Amino acid sequence: MSVKTAYKALSLKTDPIFKLLMIMLVLLGWLASLGGASIIGLENLYKEWNLTQKSRVNIYLLAQTEAKSIDNLTQTLLSEDYITGIKHVKDEETEALLSQFLVSDYKLELPKILELQTTSSTDFEKIKQIVDKKIPTAQVDDPSKVLNSIANGVRFAEGIALIISLVIVFVISLIVSLTTRAGLRAQKRQIEILQYVGASDSFIAVLAVKQVLYCSLAGFVGSTALAALSIQLIQTQWPILATFILANVWFIAVCLPLFICLVAVLVSMFIAKRVIRGN
Repeated sequence: MSVKTAYKALSLKTDPIFKLLMIMLVLLGWLASLGGASIIGLENLYKEWNLTQKSRVNIYLLAQTEAKSIDNLTQTLLSEDYITGIKHVKDEETEALLSQFLVSDYKLELPKILELQTTSSTDFEKIKQIVDKKIPTAQVDDPSKVLNSIANGVRFAEGIALIISLVIVFVISLIVSLTTRAGLRAQKRQIEILQYVGASDSFIAVLAVKQVLYCSLAGFVGSTALAALSIQLIQTQWPILATFILANVWFIAVCLPLFICLVAVLVSMFIAKRVIRGN
C-alpha cells in the first residue's frame, strides 16, 4: 500500500471534531498572540516612560527665594556628574501648569521650578541632601516611589499574562489530545485494515500527526493574520501607541501561535502512538 493510499484511508480531517480543533487553534492562538504582543508593547511603553522620568527631577522653590541662593544651589548641583543640565522654568510655563487650580482674578506669586536633566545613575538622596542644605524650604520631586509602584504594576500584569498563556497552552494540549484520540477511535476500522496489510504503528502515527500538523499550520496562519489585523487596527485607531509597537511586538505576535502549533504536533504525536498501540 502506498503512502498516498494510506493517507486517504486514514483521513482524520473528515471528522467534524477536527474542524473544531482548527477553529480553537485560530481563536486561542489569536488570543495568545494579541496578549503577548500587548504585554511586550506595555513593556516598551514602560521603558520609555521610565527613562523619561528618571532623566528629569524637579525642585520647587518658594517665590520669595533669593536669586543668589538659587544660583548657589544650581552651581552645586551642576558639579555632580549625573546632572547634565538645569532648566529654570519660566513663570509663563508655571502659570500654565497651575492655571486649572488658580482663580483668574486672584494674583498669586508663582513658585520657582528648577528642572534637572539627569543620567540613569541619578542619586536622588544626594540631591535631597544638597537641596536641604542650601535651601531648606525647597521640595524635591523624587519619582522613585512612583517608578517602583509602576514597575510593580507592570510586572504584575506580565505575570498574569504569563499565567494566561500557560492556561492557553494547557487548553490547547487538552483539545488536541481529545480530538486526536476521538478521531483515531472513530477511524478504528481503517487502522485495523492498515495494520492487517502490514503498516507499522509508527507509520500510522505519522499519518495522523501529519494531518494534525496541517490543521495546526492552518490555525497558525489564521491566528497570526487575525493578530496582525488587530495590531494594525490599534495603530490606526490610536496612533500614539504606534511608537511602542516595535519589532519585538511583531516577533512575539508570530512566535506564540507558532509555539502553539508546535505544542499541538507534539501532543498529537504522543497521543497517536498510545491510541494506536492500544488499538
